[in-house]
Amino acid sequence: MATDVQRAAAALTSAGESCDFRSYAAAEAERLERVWWSTAQPALITLPAARLPAPLLVALAAEYPADFTVWLIRGDAAQPTRLDGLAEESGPGLLFLPPLPAENHRPDYAEFVRIIARLRAPDGCPWDRQQTHASLKRYLLEETYETLEAIDSGDPRKLCEELGDVLLQVALHAQIAAEAGNFTERDVCALIVEKMIRRHPHVFGETEVEDAEEVLRNWEAIKRDESPERTSALDGVPETLPALLKALDISKRAVKVGFEWPALADVWAKAREEMAELEAEIAGQDGARLEAEMGDLLFTLVNVARWLDVDPEEALRRTVSRFSRRFREVERLAEADQRQLAEMDITEMDALWDRAKARVG
Repeated sequence: MATDVQRAAAALTSAGESCDFRSYAAAEAERLERVWWSTAQPALITLPAARLPAPLLVALAAEYPADFTVWLIRGDAAQPTRLDGLAEESGPGLLFLPPLPAENHRPDYAEFVRIIARLRAPDGCPWDRQQTHASLKRYLLEETYETLEAIDSGDPRKLCEELGDVLLQVALHAQIAAEAGNFTERDVCALIVEKMIRRHPHVFGETEVEDAEEVLRNWEAIKRDESPERTSALDGVPETLPALLKALDISKRAVKVGFEWPALADVWAKAREEMAELEAEIAGQDGARLEAEMGDLLFTLVNVARWLDVDPEEALRRTVSRFSRRFREVERLAEADQRQLAEMDITEMDALWDRAKARVG
């Protein structure tokens, strides 16, 4: 690539365009599907002999203004052209993209990391400076659930915003760790890259797989090899998982070693048995026994969901959301009738409930 740089520098200088190749991004047009470099630095792209690839044009248009002046270098000559004029061009040659002016430059991850470091600096934000790994736990959880809500909304812009909030939590934890000398955001990236490569030998190695199920089996086998200290099939399930997710994870792990009902009918029979045991305990008014039997019933129903390939956490979350929409509509209907729900009997509220279901689903 050094020869290309020298040729580009000479052609640009002859054309009166200043260029600084001490730090630049180099890419091949046929392999480029997104702009991975900071637009605050120059970029030099090797062009194919044919018309410029459409993915290249789309990637550049996403980061650079349509009227931005770029340079096509063919032989010893450099020709300026607008970015939106590249669709009519073809290679072979080089494409030089100057650094974007500050007012057009979109922040990248490196700049984001610098912002977080600035917030944590001695003269930074008092709130950010006082945060610890422990104090940030609640925010990481909240932002995760807000991201799930954004996914359910189907609004891409909202999802983009919420993913940024999750990324903020990751960056804060990495910055706190860096200040303590434990690890940096580069270590976080390096470890996850190493893990993804190690756990995808069918992509980055010679392993062959037939389907997604075999991918999961290989994934679990690799995880076991990575953690030889785990002696139980249930080791590694986070204690802080929501109860339904934890129940599902534990039951799936037990199944992998053969601890399973023969058929769905047997799981239903177990659920009916647990229901009967719960009903039998109601008369005794023993809180501990009632809690235990309720837990047994819920755990069995989680296994019913597993057999039906239904995520119980997601199913309950959607049900709660649906109930909330309908109940709010019931409140609005009651207010429209100048009534208070507390003054109504169950028959009247059921009638409003039916109307609410018809309105909001």
